[in-house]
Amino acid sequence: MRKKRFRKALAMLTCSAMVLSLAACGQEGAGSSRETGGTEQSAAQEGTEAEGMAAEPGGDGEITTLTCYFQNGNNGVERYPWFEKYLGEKFGIFLESRAQSADSSLLAPMLASGELTDIIQIGERTDVINAVAGDMLLDLEEYKEQLPHIFGNEKYQSAIRYARDTFGGLYMMPLTIGESGWIGIDPQMRWDLYKTLGMPEIPDMDSLLDVLKQMQELEPETAEGLPVYGLGAFNDWDGNSMMTCAYNNYMVYMGYTMEGISWLTYIRSDGSGDLKYLLDDDSVYRDALQWFFRANQMGLLDPESATMNYEGYIAKAGNAQYLSTVWDWYSYGDPDAEEWWGHASVWPENAEIPVNSDMPVGSSNRYIGISSGCADVDKALAFLDWYYSEEGIDLLYNGPEGMLWEYDDSGKRILSDLYYENDYQGNPYQHPDGGNANNLLEFYYDIAAWPNATAEHGQKYELEADSYACVKHTKTRLQEDFIENNGGYINRYERAKAEGKNLIETSPVLSFVASAPDDIEAIRGQIGEIVVQNSWKMVYAKDQAEFDALWAQTQADAEALGAEQVFADAVARWEEAVKTSEKYLK
Repeated sequence: MRKKRFRKALAMLTCSAMVLSLAACGQEGAGSSRETGGTEQSAAQEGTEAEGMAAEPGGDGEITTLTCYFQNGNNGVERYPWFEKYLGEKFGIFLESRAQSADSSLLAPMLASGELTDIIQIGERTDVINAVAGDMLLDLEEYKEQLPHIFGNEKYQSAIRYARDTFGGLYMMPLTIGESGWIGIDPQMRWDLYKTLGMPEIPDMDSLLDVLKQMQELEPETAEGLPVYGLGAFNDWDGNSMMTCAYNNYMVYMGYTMEGISWLTYIRSDGSGDLKYLLDDDSVYRDALQWFFRANQMGLLDPESATMNYEGYIAKAGNAQYLSTVWDWYSYGDPDAEEWWGHASVWPENAEIPVNSDMPVGSSNRYIGISSGCADVDKALAFLDWYYSEEGIDLLYNGPEGMLWEYDDSGKRILSDLYYENDYQGNPYQHPDGGNANNLLEFYYDIAAWPNATAEHGQKYELEADSYACVKHTKTRLQEDFIENNGGYINRYERAKAEGKNLIETSPVLSFVASAPDDIEAIRGQIGEIVVQNSWKMVYAKDQAEFDALWAQTQADAEALGAEQVFADAVARWEEAVKTSEKYLK
């Protein structure tokens, strides 16, 4: 039986992950200065105290429960007792978050009641504005002395200025600030089968389907007798007015983005050219649906895609049922066996893969702050300042020193033997105090700086993104073969950078696009439901005539609902963002 290997994703990969708003909040437990109405502490906290995870508090010697809500994080799904102990000893706090599943609706009732959690991340600029209007947030300007890592870091100053101008004060700090330089989309293909075919040229996306068909003919079933498809898709990210997989699998490959503007419009990822309407006859989105339609006609598309969620997609990819995948979040196979197999990055020659630009003012929709009703402002400020410090960012990305990373004789950080024996192989190393030794990003998701940003110590914040930190890495047979056939480059991204092609830098102006007003958003949502429903029907249409009829009906329905108004609003907001960005971009 084939084994599965897993390569952890770099943090914040692609635009598409932003579609998910994983969130959580909790109530105050013991140690909070607020009334709890008799509510018992969470089971998670009780378990922590029972295990002694936070038995040696820092600060004033008492553990204060601070409630938290991280709108883009995976709060409460997995516990990290070692980190709970760390927070208890360093700050005298326990971060309580009770939700055990993704629920982005939790913010609305908090805003309506005027009671936010003590520490809060918010994922929409409009929600921040509403919280400020309701006097729900502390103005961090009033606490400069307690926030030296924020106000004393030159890299954060443009972001501070932008937030101050946008909200009338520094009520929330932007996240993911500054240097970026990574790709979120990295098309993968079964390298062993591609090699067997003689590595044919793939000039464009249609040629990609032709090559996948040849590969499918080489291996129509897995070793366990499961059907093999050229690609799969899933439907549970389709909340933004289009078939998300058509966007990720085609539009992004071709250098286009919808992120930050409107999910009924798109533009070149570098911000060049005019804004385009999603449902025009010459739309790249129509091309994407046509491409998926052709894939289905060729027997390459998993027939269960329309009813499958992301977890199902991951499971089938892990079972070697997909010959290609969108992301390099996972490299499946047995790449170091005598007869190796697995995925590697293979791109169509006309691909323009987006490279995230630097973001001097941070993300347009990612902020963190402290509520005006916080149980312990001093401790919350200490945590927030740490969150923006080099020490904090390092720990959030890499875990504690001496486990998955260490210092070498020259004083530089390298990934440890434990990393290569455990985490890299898909078996995250368990901290002796409980929980994975890293992966804290799963809880927070949004961090102050990008993983590829260079820290003051001269290396990348996330050591998995740092070439020097990976010096112990022993290349697999698959990687050695890929390198040999790709000019010495370990992946297509490195090769593309060196050759100066196949990449397009995303425009930082996207960070400045304001959210659509509620009335426009309501219309867009109505249109979006029709677009999503009909997109899947078009992909699985019986023939081209049915495809064309569904497209025409989608256009007519959207026009009747007010698509022209939605498009005009997106154009106006984009033009305003271009003007605003000139004040902050050098």
